[in-house]
Amino acid sequence: MVKATIRTATLRAISDCMEKDGSIFILGEGSRVKYSFDYPQVLRRFPERVLTAPVAEGGMTGVALGASLEGMRPVVDLTFNDLALRAMDEIINHVAKVHFMSGGKLRARMVIKADFNRPENAQSGNRLESFFIRFPGLKVFVPSTPSDAYFFMKSALEGEDPVLFFEDRIISAQEELKQGQSQLPIGKARVVTRGRDLTLVSYGCTLGFATAAVKGLNAKGVEIIDLRSLNPLDIETVVSSVATTGRLLLVEPDHVKLGVGAELAAVIGERCFRQLKAPVRRVGTDDLLFPAAVTAQGYLLPTVARIRSAVSALLAEPDSSRVRKK
Repeated sequence: MVKATIRTATLRAISDCMEKDGSIFILGEGSRVKYSFDYPQVLRRFPERVLTAPVAEGGMTGVALGASLEGMRPVVDLTFNDLALRAMDEIINHVAKVHFMSGGKLRARMVIKADFNRPENAQSGNRLESFFIRFPGLKVFVPSTPSDAYFFMKSALEGEDPVLFFEDRIISAQEELKQGQSQLPIGKARVVTRGRDLTLVSYGCTLGFATAAVKGLNAKGVEIIDLRSLNPLDIETVVSSVATTGRLLLVEPDHVKLGVGAELAAVIGERCFRQLKAPVRRVGTDDLLFPAAVTAQGYLLPTVARIRSAVSALLAEPDSSRVRKK
């Protein structure tokens, strides 16, 4: 077994896949310098397949798409997820749609990798995952553990569809990577803990915050679900859980407005209304721009304290489903 962070697990998966598949290459700004620090094994083993591109995110995404249509499997490393905004046309109108527009004759077998970092100011505090799940044709992964990062990246590089792979660098935990473990099912959420009193759904860095909040309360009746994949989104696991618990708390690292939690809340309202014992609650980033002052950012971000308060309040809500049933 090997201990890894999400970053090293992701790069290890890329390296392992590059060893088996000669069509995989990495294209990014400053890639040769970056990979000499982040995971030097890749650069040492495959120096000719780590390519540095100019500062032109749209251009290198377009080049990668062309390469994928010719049988290659590129990994486009955009570094920060904010920079995906510079490649929106290429990602949304071409990478996501080329298979459909060609009548199924062409496939964009490629991975676009980007990082979430701690926000430093209003221009680097974006999280774009909920934006991309609105567009058919793109798979969107946000792994919450190193093991998930490893196996989802392998699945992305062995699959047939374009994948947006977001690496949440706010997560610093290390984990043993189990060698020989079977591939993880794409689009299947993970039930972290079982419970019958409340369903808590999260992903990315806020999963760890939510788990810590529940442990701090010693709330054994809380069922925690890690979404892992945002597109496809495992609606059925959430619906099944809420049908049992009757209470739902959605915790997300992104802004709550029009986010992943908003989509789930709407679906639960449609499919589980009669089973709901209390209104659905959401905890996420407040709808404000990030200040440059680090001390002020804590007031916007979902924290363990905020999640703990929401769990306690939701568990204390009286059962309103009995009134509706009458």
